[in-house]
Amino acid sequence: MGEALERWLSREGLARRIDVKPHNVARMVKQGKLPRPSYHLGERSPRWDRHAVDALMMKSQGIEIKRDMDEILEQACEEKIRQHAALQSRKKAAGRRVN
Repeated sequence: MGEALERWLSREGLARRIDVKPHNVARMVKQGKLPRPSYHLGERSPRWDRHAVDALMMKSQGIEIKRDMDEILEQACEEKIRQHAALQSRKKAAGRRVN
């Protein structure tokens, strides 16, 4: 999976993503321009959730986030399951073999 698609960002990865120097990340967190790290792999290994970073930056630009990405994916999967079940019902009603 490419770095652009990774969910968890290191300090350096976050800095690259927002085009700043890594030493500016801590200052931006203190100023509220970036969220605090979501978790630490170790004492000196903070990790930021890419979705949380994007949401805060969009909010600061006046763009409202309606839903969390996990919620969107869950809804898409549920819709796919409903579509599959409906297809199976139609096949069964037509007397065809259902897989």
